[in-house]
Amino acid sequence: MRPLLVAALAVLAFAAGAYADDVVVPVTVRPGPLALTPVTALARGAQIPVTVTDARGTGTGWTLFARLSGPVGRTVVVTGVDTRCGDRSTCTVPRTSIRYPVMLTTLRSVAVIDARRRTGMGEIVLTVRLGSQTRLGAALRFAVRPS
Repeated sequence: MRPLLVAALAVLAFAAGAYADDVVVPVTVRPGPLALTPVTALARGAQIPVTVTDARGTGTGWTLFARLSGPVGRTVVVTGVDTRCGDRSTCTVPRTSIRYPVMLTTLRSVAVIDARRRTGMGEIVLTVRLGSQTRLGAALRFAVRPS
């Protein structure tokens, strides 16, 4: 019994020297991409969901562009964009300087929303609201570019 007690006291004596602040854990944080999904979407109603993920860690902002893709005969009007953080994501909701409505054509890409400096970081779920004149099946092509 006595040798067991001596061994237990020795273990406690050696363990007492280690503190939580003595442990060094090296951590490297690598920036991620500026990504967009989907790139092309069909209008199946008055709203199109788009997700922009800014994992660069710079806070410099970005701009989402859209244009019509394919034969559509008329313009499509974007009446606004609703924003929220993605599921299981912390984010900074983008502050934009875009004024609505915005007209989309097949001729060129037009800015739909921009994230000013220090906003739009993380996973942002955007709901692009379309005007009531939008034909079902109209294809929109999206692109995101850093500011």
